[in-house]
Amino acid sequence: MKMGRFLFIILLLGAAVPVSAKVIINEVAWMGTEIYWQDEWIELYSDADQSLEGWSLTSADGDTNITLKNTVSAGGYYLIERTNDDTVPGITADWFGSFGSYGLENGGEILILKDQNGNEVDKVDGSGDWMIGGDNKTKETLQRSLSGWVTKFGTPKASNGWEAPLPPEPTPTPTPTPTSTPTPTPITTPTPATTSTPSPTSVIYASPTPSPEPSAVPSLVPTPVSSPQPSSHLASTGVPETSPIYNSANAPKAKKEPASKGTAKKEVFEQKNEHAAEASIINSGYEKGRNTEYAWLLGGILGGAVLGLLCVIIAKWKKSP
Repeated sequence: MKMGRFLFIILLLGAAVPVSAKVIINEVAWMGTEIYWQDEWIELYSDADQSLEGWSLTSADGDTNITLKNTVSAGGYYLIERTNDDTVPGITADWFGSFGSYGLENGGEILILKDQNGNEVDKVDGSGDWMIGGDNKTKETLQRSLSGWVTKFGTPKASNGWEAPLPPEPTPTPTPTPTSTPTPTPITTPTPATTSTPSPTSVIYASPTPSPEPSAVPSLVPTPVSSPQPSSHLASTGVPETSPIYNSANAPKAKKEPASKGTAKKEVFEQKNEHAAEASIINSGYEKGRNTEYAWLLGGILGGAVLGLLCVIIAKWKKSP
């Protein structure tokens, strides 16, 4: 029983892909193309160099009868186009011409490939509205595969995927992209600004420097000397002598009495002494006043013009009502 199943599978695969055949029908565009429904084409495939002179491709009803020519190379394709070489744009046909009165019927066809001796090399049974494959709406073609016939988008003069299967491309192992761990950004705690307590500003009150009172400079005008009179005969005027310098010229003159010569001489001598004392006192006061002025002048220079000016302003302010 098991052996029977195994043989059945071998026969099924042999029907789909003839192992001994060198040339097979590989793809059929019985529905035409999206451009035009009559642009029908058929593709052959050969696993060895083969001359197709005298070979034929016919339909079972005999309406389609194509006589092939030229050769097909090993692993190559042989393209048959209906009407002209514009059926498949951009691809050169190996043969083009009439496919009979109606071309390939959409209701189904049986295509038979024969060699130059009339021997059947390959056969495609597309009866029953091409149930084995192809789509008239999407214009997908009937294509041979290792598992049988399939419906796929056309590949004229190109591999269907089974003829010379390529080794599966190794699936690249995705290299994990190193995820960079974000470096935590240090949060800087703001340092509170130190508020400096303002130091109390010490106010310096400048004590007003008393302005020097101008020294009374005694007049240097010589006092006229009155005629000598005896002191005993001076009448009392009742006016007090407030100044330490007594000017006899300002004193009221008493009535002159006749005096003796000795008394007169004595009075003259006393008056001379008084005048000498008065002159000495005047000179002393003058020198003292000059020295005081120089001292204040020197102090003003050393103290600075600004301080002196400030002192004068304060002094005036003090004196102002």
